[in-house]
Amino acid sequence: MLLFTASAYSQEWKLYSKSTSVAVYSRLTEVGLEVKAIATVRSKPDALLKLLEDTDAASQWIANCKAVVVKARPSIKERLVHSYYNAPWPVRDRDMVTYSYVVSDGDGKGYRIEVTDVGQDFPQDPAYVRMEQVSGMWRIKTISDQRVQISYQGRGSAAGAIPKWLSNKLLLESTAETFENLTKMIVKMKYQKG
Repeated sequence: MLLFTASAYSQEWKLYSKSTSVAVYSRLTEVGLEVKAIATVRSKPDALLKLLEDTDAASQWIANCKAVVVKARPSIKERLVHSYYNAPWPVRDRDMVTYSYVVSDGDGKGYRIEVTDVGQDFPQDPAYVRMEQVSGMWRIKTISDQRVQISYQGRGSAAGAIPKWLSNKLLLESTAETFENLTKMIVKMKYQKG
């Protein structure tokens, strides 16, 4: 997936929220709001992959997540994932279908997971509004013997009849909540083993 290409329209990043371990930023781009979240945690680098693979636990840390289903694993580095989200009334629940690909950094100290939207290739469930133009990138980088920096940068359209201000508010709130939850989940022993 081609992510985050330079654009004359893209604005500078603005801080949305900051805690002791998580910072969330946003900026407007030609396709809408883009978010960036950064967390520093005491963890092994491969713990993020283990956490993302544990789809049964997704609703425990991904904000508003109803379920995550891995539809296919074309290779050890690829996943086709269908995610379902609860939305506050009166907004209808959302879903998205994404393809992700893991790429190791050349220095061996981290990796990235590139995420692209493939929802247009799958039938839509009438109970959900299909999110569109989803793109993102997870990055994990070792910063010391026992600490890593995890970041996510992404954007997409909530689609359907939802005001932009509400869509943007929900995106920022859910990104901050997800990253706060991630810092608590990733340190669990089952993700640190191996």
